[in-house]
Amino acid sequence: MNVCLIGLLILLYVFNGLHASKADHFVRKEGYCMWYGQCGINPLTNKPVNCLYNGPAKPVADQGSHEILEKLCPELLLSSGKVCCDHDQLVSLQSGIKSAQQIMARCPSCWKNFRELNCRLTCSPNNSMFVNPTELSADEKSILAIDYSVAKAFRDGLYDSCKNVAFPDAHKKIMNYMCGTRVEKCTPLKFLDFMGNPELNGVSPFLINYPVTAKAGIKPMNATITSCNESFYDPVSKSTMQACDCQDCIESCKHPFPVKLTEYLAAKIIFSLKPDSELNQRTCYKNFFMKDCALTGTILRLDLLKIVLKVQAHLMNMSVIPKTGSKNITLADFCIKSSSNNCIVMSVLQYWQNDIKKLNKCIDALTGKQCSSQYDPKLAAWGDHLKICTDDPSLTDDRTALHLSCISLYGDPVYPPQVLGGYEGKNYTDASLLFVTFAIKKHPNEMEIEKAKTWQEQFVEYVKKFYDEDLQLAYVPIDL
Repeated sequence: MNVCLIGLLILLYVFNGLHASKADHFVRKEGYCMWYGQCGINPLTNKPVNCLYNGPAKPVADQGSHEILEKLCPELLLSSGKVCCDHDQLVSLQSGIKSAQQIMARCPSCWKNFRELNCRLTCSPNNSMFVNPTELSADEKSILAIDYSVAKAFRDGLYDSCKNVAFPDAHKKIMNYMCGTRVEKCTPLKFLDFMGNPELNGVSPFLINYPVTAKAGIKPMNATITSCNESFYDPVSKSTMQACDCQDCIESCKHPFPVKLTEYLAAKIIFSLKPDSELNQRTCYKNFFMKDCALTGTILRLDLLKIVLKVQAHLMNMSVIPKTGSKNITLADFCIKSSSNNCIVMSVLQYWQNDIKKLNKCIDALTGKQCSSQYDPKLAAWGDHLKICTDDPSLTDDRTALHLSCISLYGDPVYPPQVLGGYEGKNYTDASLLFVTFAIKKHPNEMEIEKAKTWQEQFVEYVKKFYDEDLQLAYVPIDL
């Protein structure tokens, strides 16, 4: 074998053996650090990196450090008062997660869990137990890459508390920007891997890997998770932080979706276009600034939505004379109601809270006022709202010039698969079917059953008599 090659192999063996030896002999126990202070610059990121220090945690060094810890990592001051970070590390931490705070702060528990992830890594007096250096500088004084072992419960809990948070002043979730992929494809591991990879996020000073399985001797970090629908005492503000809004946390909604079909009975109407309708072709909704169609579904037309709303409103308010008794029967006598006492009726019209004025709302692109006709150059109208609500049904403000909520009249998000059909994948705006579902109690008592049967007779009669030159409908009666 070539002498030079043998020499190179020996050097590599010695170099790798040195690192392996260090990794195998780290002290891992409570009160011990894996780093302290900053030493040098990472040549890959041009940012300061931490000094290797596998010794006892140290008292907070100065008032400046104490102030940053109080604002960012107060939980660490409540224990021993010792940490594994100096002032420079705290300044870097504060700077590094500042942008995350700005977009996560609208959901307090998301931000709280995220800062705990970073605080525990940077400053925990026990970080020797869950941090494993995987690459050192040539002089072995600085850490260039690590494995950060995080318990699955914390990893999943952090992701769950943040996954539905909306990006400020945008129509997307923050995970579209913090996961390296579309939110639909994001997972807890993809989220953490993106946040730890400086080549992908441009923020992390060194590579942070999040192994799924911890090595021998490693005890994964497992701080307490706060769910997005929980209020909690915040030691930073010294006040109680409220649960995240329904817009940012599905679990905070009054009736978290999806409601399983086995949990209620239902009367359902299915609207579609007649085969011979002149409207039976792809539509194209545009506003003043759009180059491409926003909606292409054959049934997604304003005039048709108005007809559906009229049918829906009639059935919701229909008063039926009972066979016995003196009080007329309405849907409210046996429907499932929300906490606001509204019957749960799932329909695409709920994106406008069943309000014809909201459905007709249109902002003129030139005047900024209500459009005077359907031919005005629209800045925003029903089609913009529908597109945004199908993308994110939990928005309480569509952030168009309309400033309309997507939340239903009964207080929950309305998810496209419940109210739209005839599309492929998640192309909801290609819909050719509209569904209106009246949710009925799963186990009605005898009186409610009789009322529901009487109401349903009128429901069926009305639906059978319905006529429109373009729309046709089918129905599914209540299975009583």
